Amino acid sequence: MAQTSFLSWARMCLAVAGIFTGLLLAPLTAAAANAPSPSAPAKGASTSAKRNPPFVGVVQKVDTQAGTVTLNGKDGGRVFYVNAETRITKNGQPATLKEAKVGEEAAGTFKDVDGRRYAISLRLGPKPDTEPTPKK
Repeated sequence: MAQTSFLSWARMCLAVAGIFTGLLLAPLTAAAANAPSPSAPAKGASTSAKRNPPFVGVVQKVDTQAGTVTLNGKDGGRVFYVNAETRITKNGQPATLKEAKVGEEAAGTFKDVDGRRYAISLRLGPKPDTEPTPKK
């Protein structure tokens, strides 16, 4: 009978210890659940900073040796660097920097790295007309 009392007493101690542990850890787990994860953006933070800004203008100068195209701008022109990663199109088809002509329209997106504007995409000439396909 003494062994049964001891087992009952041990079970009761474990149950009480479990309750106290739960009461002590509950505030910590609730705080951890409400804390923002390090990879998640803070509330109200703009995610547009990750977007590449657009540009539109008229080609003023093309330098295939330096890999640059200069578009008109308020302060004498904006220089965009073109590299192997730049997606260049003309009339909706893939193109090269050599196909750029002074006086034609150009548009695209760029990223600023150490004060230089690197073109991510570059469209030469007018925007191609795209007819919307009728829905059936």
